[in-house]
Amino acid sequence: MRCESAHRGAGRIRSRAGILPRITGAIGRLSGRLGDISGFCPPSVIKLYVTNRCNARCLMCDLGRRDESSTFYRQASVGTPEMPVSLCWRLAEEFASFRPRIQVCGVEPLLHGDIGGVIQEFATRGLETHLVTNGILLLARAPALARSGLTSLVVSLDGVGEMHDAVRGTGIYDQVIEGLRRFHEERRQDERGGPGVVVSFCITPLNQGEVVKLAERILTDKLAERLSVTHMYFVSEEAGQAHSRDYGHIGMSSRVNVGGVDPISMDVDALAHELSVLRRRFPSDRVTLTPRIATRESLAHYYRDPDRPMRGSRCLVPWFSSTILTDGSVVVHNRCFPYLTGNVTTAPFLTVWRGDRMKTFRRELRRVGLFPACYRCCGAFPPSYQDPGNGRSKRRWIR
Repeated sequence: MRCESAHRGAGRIRSRAGILPRITGAIGRLSGRLGDISGFCPPSVIKLYVTNRCNARCLMCDLGRRDESSTFYRQASVGTPEMPVSLCWRLAEEFASFRPRIQVCGVEPLLHGDIGGVIQEFATRGLETHLVTNGILLLARAPALARSGLTSLVVSLDGVGEMHDAVRGTGIYDQVIEGLRRFHEERRQDERGGPGVVVSFCITPLNQGEVVKLAERILTDKLAERLSVTHMYFVSEEAGQAHSRDYGHIGMSSRVNVGGVDPISMDVDALAHELSVLRRRFPSDRVTLTPRIATRESLAHYYRDPDRPMRGSRCLVPWFSSTILTDGSVVVHNRCFPYLTGNVTTAPFLTVWRGDRMKTFRRELRRVGLFPACYRCCGAFPPSYQDPGNGRSKRRWIR
């Protein structure tokens, strides 16, 4: 639930190969605002689900909870257990022609039997490649990853020590920290400096109050160059029902990532204070917040009134990003309601990207701006999004 935001946090850890994705991404977002160019520009971001399995049991995640009623769970769990290496190689060859940023983010990529080889194949094609992991298998995979040509490693933590384990499973925190230390040891042997390291923290009612403590631990102990803090991304029961009622012809939705935690229970006063402390204590190049929502009023709207969109939010994802599942199925986004646009095992990716199914989706989304299922999705908040609670002020929150 934190893939896109974590990679925004990793955005400054870039190779030269990242210049083209930024240009094409800007053009794609512009086309989404000004008119339906229907994929004239290739995507700047491609997310790969190289496995459909996870070895954690996160309380706030439909995948960890095995919630079969969730569209997120059902979509991410389809297909083969892992993406065939032969398909990864073919995709790398095709992607090299337009150089998107590759985000290997699902479901738990370190469960893939040859994840180091997969990353290396993309990297040798000159593609900026990032990987998001829960870190459980990082100790074993660290040598291969550190030498794979990976651009950045993003490791998810939900707090320090017992807090992380309460959310994900007993003993996992120590495993992740040991893996991070091993990864740093391995990357120091790389003359180029090795991949950048980002720790990702998702705010939920389960772990609010932990972010300052985690920032101090991660940055003081030099376990990562940056902490990427994200708000919880979810679909409320009511928003899912409204979406299915009004836009079921595009795809049915459901509640997402709220089965094990209630966003309405968030203490927004305490959270606003905590984010204020975080802002004062750490520089913007060490801690990022996505989306930039930090005032008490906006936090209350975000968590306690999730059935209304935030002012200024708008989804431009299908103009600059695409997601490919383990069996080659191409969908708009991993948490989106199920909408299959094609399959890269039967057609080239760019044929799918510019195909009729994508044209239909873009046309309908541009007409409405946001579907109800999008109200609290990372895709609804572009990097330029600013807290509407700040009014006309140009004062920026953590970048």
